[in-house]
Amino acid sequence: AMACSQQKATQNGGFKQIGTLEDEGKLVVLTRSTTTSYFKDKDDSPSGFEYELVESFAKAYGLKTWYIAKDSTAEVIKAIRRGEGHIAAAGLSITEDRKEFLTFSDGYKEVHQSVVCEKRQKVKSLDDLKKLQILVSKGTSQNEVLADLKENKREIAFVAEDATSESILEKIW
Repeated sequence: AMACSQQKATQNGGFKQIGTLEDEGKLVVLTRSTTTSYFKDKDDSPSGFEYELVESFAKAYGLKTWYIAKDSTAEVIKAIRRGEGHIAAAGLSITEDRKEFLTFSDGYKEVHQSVVCEKRQKVKSLDDLKKLQILVSKGTSQNEVLADLKENKREIAFVAEDATSESILEKIW
């Protein structure tokens, strides 16, 4: 889903809000460089499912777009909370924790979370996770799920790193 911050600007400047869409005529989009969100194709032109959604929206409202690519989901969320963009279009999962500070669009793609490990490892239940060294991207919905499991006494240990899902997968292969 796409999201925007629920925070309001304060009089003392405690939260920096970028100008309004009407004033600027520009939609500032926070995203990630991934094959599903935003990337440069073989002709060096912007592409990606969420890029196309944003461009359609912007065209319908007569807005120009400006994209700011962040390295991780955590960075996108921090940036939207700081008011660095109007919307975040970065494959964000809608979670109860995030609903506390973000306003989401309707969901437009379904994601099934998976555990990926070496072929010799068999994971068929939550108890099997106790035997693994789990690495997850910090600030992702997967990080939230593992934190909730740990909180609920599931004895699951994991490390959350400032890393992309792609770089974590490279460590496994």
